[in-house]
Amino acid sequence: MPDRVQFYQARRGLVGRKQYRARVVAPNGRVLFVSAEGYNNLDDLLAISDRLFPNLQRGGVGPGWDN
Repeated sequence: MPDRVQFYQARRGLVGRKQYRARVVAPNGRVLFVSAEGYNNLDDLLAISDRLFPNLQRGGVGPGWDN
C-alpha cells in the first residue's frame, strides 16, 4: 500500500466551527505529515493537498468519511 493522504474533521476551533485537517500516512502506519492549519472549507483543503501531494491516494477517516 502506498503513502496516502487522510482527511479528517478536527475538534472545533476557537470560533466554534468544524475544521478539516489532513495527514500523510506511510504504508507502515506512521504519520509523516500533519496539517498545522485547520480549514473551515473542505474544498480548500482538498485543493491544497492536490498541489502538495498530487500522486498520493486520498482517504477520509472518522464518522461520515468513506475510507
